[in-house]
Amino acid sequence: MAVETTEEYNKLKLNELIVEGSLDFEDWTKLISYVEQLYHLNSSSELEIAALSLDGHSWDDKFVSYFLQDEVDKITWVYDSFLSEFPLCYGYWKKYAERKARLCSVEKAVEIFERAVESVPYSVGVWVDYCSFSVSSFENPLEICRSGDIYCLIPGAVRCL
Repeated sequence: MAVETTEEYNKLKLNELIVEGSLDFEDWTKLISYVEQLYHLNSSSELEIAALSLDGHSWDDKFVSYFLQDEVDKITWVYDSFLSEFPLCYGYWKKYAERKARLCSVEKAVEIFERAVESVPYSVGVWVDYCSFSVSSFENPLEICRSGDIYCLIPGAVRCL
């Protein structure tokens, strides 16, 4: 397979690094930082503006969605791969959820936090981050708890709601 662009090369190298499975913790953290910088994942609106201003063209919504989704897929792949290796790193669950909230939606961030509490249910840090996020993101943070879904995530917890 001939690699013709820098982006194709970067994607190929990223794929090789992750699939190879030879990364240690320090390598993973460097990779996460690198991918975030490489794809400038600050917010979906910034990515949309960048996509819309490429070469001074006016791009349609379909192109912007494709551009944005490709970037989200890359960072998702890196975080998912990292957290499958190091699920106890609760700070990275928080970073991942914050990225999802900014790039996708609050609901996607909730999904990440739910995966985090399933992976490390006894981590106080994960629960504090999840609750803090809920309080700051929802008009009524108890709505997320009343759905009943959160109860199955709390092993042996006293149900006080």
